[in-house]
Formats: sequence, C-alpha cells, structure tokens
Amino acid sequence: MKETSTISSSKKESDIKNKQAQNNDTSSESDEKTFSQLDEIIGVWINEEKEQTFAITSHDYIADDKKYLITGVDVNEEEKTDKYVISWDTNLFIKEYGKPKSFNPQPFIYDYNSEQDTLSNLVTFHRKIDDKQVNYIKDKLAGNEPINLEQLLQVDDQYLLAYWNKAAAETDNLEKQLATVYQEISIDFPDLQLLTDKEYEKYQSIAKEIEDNSDYSFSDLNTALPQDIYHWYIDLDKDISQKERIKQLLPKIKKSREQYFKREKRSDQPYLENTNETEDVDNTKENNKSKETNENDPNVPDEKMQKHIRKKIKEDFSEDIPKDHIVYDMELKDTQVNIRVYENQESKLQYQVSFVYNIEKDELKKQQ
Repeated sequence: MKETSTISSSKKESDIKNKQAQNNDTSSESDEKTFSQLDEIIGVWINEEKEQTFAITSHDYIADDKKYLITGVDVNEEEKTDKYVISWDTNLFIKEYGKPKSFNPQPFIYDYNSEQDTLSNLVTFHRKIDDKQVNYIKDKLAGNEPINLEQLLQVDDQYLLAYWNKAAAETDNLEKQLATVYQEISIDFPDLQLLTDKEYEKYQSIAKEIEDNSDYSFSDLNTALPQDIYHWYIDLDKDISQKERIKQLLPKIKKSREQYFKREKRSDQPYLENTNETEDVDNTKENNKSKETNENDPNVPDEKMQKHIRKKIKEDFSEDIPKDHIVYDMELKDTQVNIRVYENQESKLQYQVSFVYNIEKDELKKQQ
C-alpha cells in the first residue's frame, strides 16, 4: 500500500481551515457541515470475521447502504486511544428511509488506536485496502469529470473509497456516483480549485464545443487542466467566431498536455498504480495512443491519415462510439485500414466497435 493510503493526523492546516468555506461555495444542494476532527479516521472500515463494513467521510457515516448525516463530533484523548463520539441527524434519517420498527438512536462511538490504525467498539475494524477499486475510481473520474490523474494524486485513497461508498449508497447510476465523488473532493480538497456550480456547468459546454471541433476527447482535455481551459475560453474576445476560438485554444491545450505528460514521466509516483490484476502499462503512451504514430512501422497509417479517419468516425458514427476515454487502434493493410475503438485505455474491456476504412474510395464502414 502506498504512503498516501494512510491518513496522517497532521493533515494540511490550510485544508482544514478552508473546508467549511469551500463547502459553502460548492455545495449548492446541501447545507452539510464538514468536521475536520474526522480527518484521521476518514475511510472504509471492515471486520471480515463479522462481515461488517462502514465508511466515514467528513460529514457522513455510511453503513448498510444508508447515510447518516453527521451533526457533531467529540474526540476524547485517552491513554492509548482517542474516543470518537459521532452524533447524527435522526430526523433526516427518518425522512430518507422511514422510521424503523425498533428505533433507539444513539451516537456512533469508536476507540481509535493510531499505532495499529484500528477502530473498535465491540469488535475491531481495519481499513479497507483496495488498489484495484481506487484505480477504477480514478480512471472513471479522469474520463468523466473535470479532474485529471495528476490532481488525484493529492486525494488520499481512503478518502476516495469513502466517497465511493457514499455514492454507491445514494444511487446505482455511474454518472451520478462520479458526480458525488467529484463534489466530495471539491469540498475536502479546496487547494485543487476544482470547477463547481456555474463554472462547472459552463465548462461542460466549453468541453463539448472543443470536442466537436477537434480530435480531443473529454479525458484528453482534462490533462490540459480544466480550470485553465475554462479561463482561457472566458478570456477570449466574445465577438470572434467559433472557428477562431478553437484556433486560439488548441495550441494552448496542446502545450499544456505536453507539459502534463512530461511531468507524469518524471513523477516518482505513478498516476495510476499497477495492481496484480493489470499489466504494467505506460500511461503516457496509452493516453496519447490516438495521437501518436510509429514512423518506422509500415503497419501503422501516418498521422494525417489517422486524423482524417478519426474525423470521419466522429462525423459518420457519432452515436456508435463512446463519449469519453476514446482509444483508437489502427492497422494498415494494403489499401484499407482496420480500426478498433475502445472506451477504457487501461483494460480495453468496456466497449469495442470496429471499422474498416477504404483508402482509395475514402469510405468508412462499421463492422458488424
């Protein structure tokens, strides 16, 4: 387990001081209050013998697919442990889930042992460690929300798992789950300066405009840093044409992406961890696969042809290809190019569609 998987009791003071202010700015749907006292125990906790699991975020306790909105936290320091007394909103719980037949609401009480990193009441709970799930969450976020893998290095794995546990308790819809996780990150990690509220909504339309007029996908744009793209766009002359807007934006996006991948290559910490279930993948190469050409490989079409094919696919088969995380594999054979389109650049298992491009006829056909 990498270092960032264990919560430090000395979390950045700036984060703690700014949490409530950031919450008020970003969480338009809720008046939830955050509790920095919980920083040390945020995460997913399990007892395998009793098959019990619960999660704690900065403002929610989640167990058995139910959320308990935290209203107060008392931490009492004892000789070897810290005793956490977590109060919750009983009225809101009844409103959301109905009143149970036997209902005697009590605060959640746990003893935290920092040396062993355990929580205990009648039983002892250990942190859940799941690198595969963390990779999945990061990959999905970087493909569907305005955040990139480099930014996600600053978000502790335990926070991500807790956010995901909360999102899964709220809905089975992946899009809504990712939106919840993104919202939680924006609250707990204000230093990331993520786009929220009206800026978030505006960026969606900006990204769509760029996607429709370039070869970049939503996840490609994330590597250029969404908040930068947002401000570049806003700062443009409002009277110029769409074509001119794109023309001015693309060089900046290209340069920013190049810098991102240089940083990734130099980084001591991989942007996505390799797990036992995945092969060792060069993420930089994979993320850029649709843009790169092996000039020495006669079986790969040149960049000009690849660009032309990608454009035809987007124009002629927009409904047949995934929206985000598009990866194109192209193979040149005589007078045609065989194309496979994937959704997920890591495992390439989630979506696949194939095309054949006839070079002489400039004709593209979908394979059944």
